[in-house]
Parts: sequence; C-alpha cells; structure tokens
Amino acid sequence: MAKQILIVDDHVVVRQGLKTLFGGRDDWQVCGEAANGREAVEKTCELEPDVVILDVSMPEMDGMEAARRILQLRPNQKIVIHTMHDSKTFICEAEKIGVRGIVRKSNGSQDVLQALTEVLNGSRFFPSAAQEKAKSASSERSRGA
Repeated sequence: MAKQILIVDDHVVVRQGLKTLFGGRDDWQVCGEAANGREAVEKTCELEPDVVILDVSMPEMDGMEAARRILQLRPNQKIVIHTMHDSKTFICEAEKIGVRGIVRKSNGSQDVLQALTEVLNGSRFFPSAAQEKAKSASSERSRGA
C-alpha cells in the first residue's frame, strides 16, 4: 500500500510542485493538501497520513505551532518541515517539538525525496553544517567560482 502524504503550504505553486514530485513514485500518494496551520491540524487528524510535509510561515497558525498541536493529538505522527528558515535555534526547536526532519526550500528535489524516504523508514533528516558546507563548495565549483 502506498504511503500517504499530506502537503501543507500556503503557496499553491509549492503544493502543486511537491504533488508533481511525489507523483513520480508508485509507493507514495498525496492524500490531501492544506493551506494553513489550522487546516494542517484538522486534515492530519481526519486523513491520518503516514507523513506531513509542513511549511513554517503560513497564515492563521504557523507551522511550528501546527506541528506542536499535531504531535499533541498524534504523538507518533511523522512530520517533515519544508522551509526557508535555517538557524540552529530553529532546527533545535523543531527537534524538541518532535519533528522528524527539516528540508530547506533552497535545496533540490532530491533532498526532499531523501528526507521523506528517511523519515518514512523511521530515521530522521536534519541539515548538518558539514552537509551544507559540502553542498556550497560543490555549487561554487560547478559555477566556476
């Protein structure tokens, strides 16, 4: 049976892009979408997805508060944050809440796929300084810098 994914982002184009990205896999299925944190909590309880991919900066309720509430109602829910925020404080806060992974929106689609794969398989996926430095150096080399 395909793993069920709930996509939560206030930007339609981001939701559509993620849906298209995940649509290329037979073992995953997008079971729903939400445009704000309040809807994220409601739809998570209603649809019981295997994983929620959750934006942070949204109207009505931000993603961090939505993650807190989701995990209060469903303590074992797997959540991956998809965000532009990348401070160490933010990452630590997300880990304390119980989020299983973080992917920066500036990263490529392979990182999104890897994060969801690892989280669905019971692992965690958080950006590390070493990974980011390696990606940055690789990016600079490919640009000829």
